[in-house]
Amino acid sequence: MIEAGIKQEDIERASAPVDLKSVSEAGQESHGEAGFFLSLGMGIWIYMSVLLYGQLVLGAVIEEKETRIAEILFSSMRSFPLMMGKLIGVSLVAVTQMSIWALTFIGLSVWAAGRSITVPHVAPIVFVYLLLFF
Repeated sequence: MIEAGIKQEDIERASAPVDLKSVSEAGQESHGEAGFFLSLGMGIWIYMSVLLYGQLVLGAVIEEKETRIAEILFSSMRSFPLMMGKLIGVSLVAVTQMSIWALTFIGLSVWAAGRSITVPHVAPIVFVYLLLFF
């Protein structure tokens, strides 16, 4: 560094700690709790949906295998449309039930908090992707 002509004062100034503050759109200091809890809640929501509704699809397939109804259905239609119908049907039931839970939770939260709840800004395309990947 000495050969490159960098002074000791420049090194100390570049190595000084930086104090960063996150500021919301309203100008208030934010520590990111709302974003953390939103992402945590969405992660738990996806985990619950996979755990609960994946079991429903598996149970329906096993029930068809046990009752030998699958052989009758396969003779009249292909397996891909049958499985897609099963997945789409269970997914729509899951989305409906999760929507009811989410609306109830939001309603109770707003009522309990006295309308002083802060929710981070989420782009609408995130919800489109959430439904698409669900």
